[in-house]
Amino acid sequence: MKINNELTAISAARRLRECGARNVALSLGASGIVWLNGENNSAILAVPPRVEVVSTVGCGDATVAGFAVAAQRRWSEEEGLRLAAACGAANCLAERPGQINIQDVEYLLPSVSLKTFEIDDQTEFARK
Repeated sequence: MKINNELTAISAARRLRECGARNVALSLGASGIVWLNGENNSAILAVPPRVEVVSTVGCGDATVAGFAVAAQRRWSEEEGLRLAAACGAANCLAERPGQINIQDVEYLLPSVSLKTFEIDDQTEFARK
């Protein structure tokens, strides 16, 4: 399956969920993160603001770290997605992988946009 936009990413994430994953986060790089919760028929796309990229090495790790911090703090799905996307984007600004600046995360966090897609189980399609 070729993943080239948020709708194909949602479809791929649904397949992973059907294989047994409870929740699925799928990165689209600078285009955002698709999140599927195993408990409802919707997907969320978190899109970070555009940044001047120094390096993308470690961005996935920084994103996962954002999810981990949000889980430890018991934040909502939406807050966790925003933090994960902001951490991944902040890593792009860092001189070395994994050396993100908390001020960059705090600056980027309010600019992360969230878009919800409803999933039709009958047709397996997602709608904005």
